[in-house]
Amino acid sequence: MHRINHVLLSCCLFACALRAQSNLEVIAAYYGVDRNFVDVTASARSQAQSAGLGLVVGADSLGGDPFPGQIKTFRLYYKLGGVFQQGEWKDGESVTVGRPGTSRRDSGMRGGGGLDRPSRTPAPIMAVPSGLKVISAQYGAGARLSDVTALLSGRIAGDRLTVLVENNNLGGDPIRGADKVLNVAYEWNGQRYTASAKEGQTLRLPPDQVLAVTPALPTNGVCLYPAANYQGTPTCAALGQDPAQVSGTFGSLKLLGTVRQVELFESANFAGRSLRLTADLPDLSRATSGFFGSPVTWAPNPGAFRMSQ
Repeated sequence: MHRINHVLLSCCLFACALRAQSNLEVIAAYYGVDRNFVDVTASARSQAQSAGLGLVVGADSLGGDPFPGQIKTFRLYYKLGGVFQQGEWKDGESVTVGRPGTSRRDSGMRGGGGLDRPSRTPAPIMAVPSGLKVISAQYGAGARLSDVTALLSGRIAGDRLTVLVENNNLGGDPIRGADKVLNVAYEWNGQRYTASAKEGQTLRLPPDQVLAVTPALPTNGVCLYPAANYQGTPTCAALGQDPAQVSGTFGSLKLLGTVRQVELFESANFAGRSLRLTADLPDLSRATSGFFGSPVTWAPNPGAFRMSQ
């Protein structure tokens, strides 16, 4: 009897764990070409269930064709079992996220999810970036630079990199007699930064105060700064990667590149009241809306934002 109870308890725990892993929450979805995307979050949510999402990417399943005659991409941002993930599929590919029979490794992107239309091999799904990754690294002076990206990437240990900036450590002397510098662009927990060190110095990544390093700004996107007049280390997002959740208090906002409008939302997942801005705002505490210019008191603490060209 005791053995039977033990088996039943194990089965119940397994079933609960499986249900938790399959619990799907669609955060945001977009459909488009290159850097031009339309929001299809509502369409994706209407087809999703707690057990998963299955559809074939195309105008029929996503509410219309925003760019006729072009092969479009469907981008999905979601939580599966409480873990944030994202994926991309082209027109004609089958999306099967969180469906029964799919593994956690491929997150349901393989197969047709019960749909009978053929599919091509989609791009692998990616979890939120974490840890340390060297994007590019150059050592030298002026135009005489050596690419040491692979060399430094191979020296990362335990998500840490420590290197003495000298010729013997960096593959040789690219320009004799000159004062050389090591310049590195890297990612740390999904955020991009830059760092540099002169010959004879020791470079440590990430630094003890990672926010003291200047992050690389997106070419087209939006940056929120912690202080007024665009001061401090910004929180940025590139066009087409609208953050569904933002935390913190911000003092100013800047539009970059081809972005012509940003819509701030009071709550996460693009919910609650919204505020549209079409120009840089050096002081978010003075944001107003409406015909009479009513103050928007929540503007310095947005929960999410979307961009458009």
